[in-house]
Amino acid sequence: MGVDANSGLRLGVLVPKRFVRRAVDRNALKRLFRDAVRRESTTLSLGDADMLVRVTVPVKSMGPADRSVWWEEIQQLLRKLPAKS
Repeated sequence: MGVDANSGLRLGVLVPKRFVRRAVDRNALKRLFRDAVRRESTTLSLGDADMLVRVTVPVKSMGPADRSVWWEEIQQLLRKLPAKS
């Protein structure tokens, strides 16, 4: 768990096997989410928090070229979080 050693934010990403069958896709989804949070941590108002993200709908397995679709969806979710003022 974790995003940055200097940050107080702790991040956990849960991707159940029943929603994402292939381990490669589960791990890629986790890496993408952690990377997106790390990149956006300067603009998000998360502070010292514990964040748990859980995939709750089936995700279609995609090839490496289609991971940009996942990236865009993650970015849209992060935009819904409060921004620093």
